[in-house]
Amino acid sequence: MFLQRLSTQFLVLTLLGVAHAPGALADELPAPSPEAIQQVFNYYQKGSTALLTETITCARIGDVRPMRFECIDPIDLKKPLMRFSEAYFWTSLLAPVGNSGTLEYRFYYQGKLHTTSNVTVSPSLRYRVWKFLLTHMAGKWRVELVQITQQGEKRIAGISYQVQ
Repeated sequence: MFLQRLSTQFLVLTLLGVAHAPGALADELPAPSPEAIQQVFNYYQKGSTALLTETITCARIGDVRPMRFECIDPIDLKKPLMRFSEAYFWTSLLAPVGNSGTLEYRFYYQGKLHTTSNVTVSPSLRYRVWKFLLTHMAGKWRVELVQITQQGEKRIAGISYQVQ
């Protein structure tokens, strides 16, 4: 599974022209097999739900190519965030053609649901979306990323963080 994920990321980075960008993993990863590439293309054309490929917590989102829409300055959530600091929960997905699913970000404060934010997923080999982490109140926070489809809900990622 790990190698499939790396192969998928390499394929997507290559197709988007990011694989040779500074800091990209292109030189460190072996080329995926033709079968792995075909499996990704088949899923993109015929798959039913978006697949999570990566989540990162970061301080900034790039706005200039080649790092546009990429997570910049990853944050270590083992350390508390300062009140009113800028931080993002960045997510990358493979969203197949015909996918009309929704992502719901659920923000919990001190164990209780505080707010939600929905995003409609559009087809893309590398759909990226991010949400600003709430840092306006000190305490324990948790974010759950839930995929909502016609079949129901599925938690696909989550993070916990502390604000001081």
